[in-house]
Amino acid sequence: MNTPIAKRKKARKLTPRQEQVLNCILQGMNNMQISQALEITYGTAKVMSSKTLKKLGVKTKNEALAKFL
Repeated sequence: MNTPIAKRKKARKLTPRQEQVLNCILQGMNNMQISQALEITYGTAKVMSSKTLKKLGVKTKNEALAKFL
């Protein structure tokens, strides 16, 4: 099956929090919106987004959207 969820499961193992961040990214959220949605600081959202993208092997949120949608 080639659904977005199946594609994500093929990606390197993400922590549960990184899964949440990825879901926010796939909804088109920026770091400020991610911080509000997950009730974390902006700085934490920025770091988590960066680490999640790196773990997925992409450099930008747009690349993540293209790869996982």
